[in-house]
Amino acid sequence: MANMGSVAYCTIASANYLARVDVFAQSLREVNPEAKLYVLLCERPEVCRRVADETGLAVISPDQICTDWLQMAFYYEIIEYNTALKPFLIEYLLGCGHGGVLYFDPDIAFYAPTQHLEALLDEQDILLTPHAHQPIADDGLTPDMETYIRGGQFNLGFVGFSARPQARAALQWWQSVCLEKCIFDTDHKYFVDQFWAAIFPSFVDKCHVIRDLGHNVAYWNVFQRPVVHRDGRWHAGADRLVFFHFSGLDMVDPTRVSRHQNRVKAPVGSELHQLLMNYVERVTLSQWAGYAYLPYSFATFRDGYVIDVELRRTFLALSRIERATYGDPFAMTGRVLAIAKLDINASRLEFQARAYRRRTARFVQRAREELRIKLREQGVIVTIAHAMRYICRKLRICNQQ
Repeated sequence: MANMGSVAYCTIASANYLARVDVFAQSLREVNPEAKLYVLLCERPEVCRRVADETGLAVISPDQICTDWLQMAFYYEIIEYNTALKPFLIEYLLGCGHGGVLYFDPDIAFYAPTQHLEALLDEQDILLTPHAHQPIADDGLTPDMETYIRGGQFNLGFVGFSARPQARAALQWWQSVCLEKCIFDTDHKYFVDQFWAAIFPSFVDKCHVIRDLGHNVAYWNVFQRPVVHRDGRWHAGADRLVFFHFSGLDMVDPTRVSRHQNRVKAPVGSELHQLLMNYVERVTLSQWAGYAYLPYSFATFRDGYVIDVELRRTFLALSRIERATYGDPFAMTGRVLAIAKLDINASRLEFQARAYRRRTARFVQRAREELRIKLREQGVIVTIAHAMRYICRKLRICNQQ
């Protein structure tokens, strides 16, 4: 499959993101025509084969890289599943003979050559990029330093692994935790695969954190490294822009930059807005835009019954031995589904308590963010007045019940 010792480029997506994969692949060819790109498509094998035939992409299906692929597809949600398979994909490509692997999220576009990353990987075990390269004041806006610490010191929209022994050992450990713990859990503050990467520098002698401002520019750092177009090239701060990560981009209103933050905007006419609009146009006009309407292969049982997040979490809570007794969880008939529900009912109180804690934690987190914004925009007195009116209204509702 590979030239021995060469560096592989790869990304992971489900079918709904194939238009972004198209832009990713086109922009990579523009800056590095010799790059060999592999795409792990998180869909059923038959869908992967169809997409490979229709697009010409070097598509890898989940069953090729992980023996637990089917059960993981059942107990993980779509984003969790896409991220959980990342270390398995990297290990698979290293096993094919590549001397190193560079992973990028599919919502990335390239603006400058990437061969220097291949050269870095010849010398280093692991390559990482930080969310922030300098401190951020606690001003009530998001993202903030607490967000970075909880979400992970490094953003794993990009990561590079060499084939050297220490890197392979770290990669195998990463696979072991992503097998069942690649979740966003508000109780434990897990953030999918990214949460675990903070420990990577402890595992290898040569872990290189790329501090050049042009790498992995996104909503979480673009306010520290302004994007400008100068002399026919894009720059981030003082450095040339190598790749921009369009995470959470609102395709209808790019001025928001990302739906995950409120710290930065891209006013119409600004250079940042120009960059975002160019990306929106390329994705919209992609030849693969129609795949956005292809249903996720693992959204339902084979009979069409929708699998909700609560059922996924309950199935994950079973031991591996218990899960194995169900065989292909997607092939559950009505009778097998009924048995599964009996298992769910056996731990219903514990399960409901866990779900309640998750909902409460999400509510508290949203309330804190809203409180910070109101304090900043309206001041202490007005904010307290709003809060008291809200509490009194809730108390009146409770007294009427």
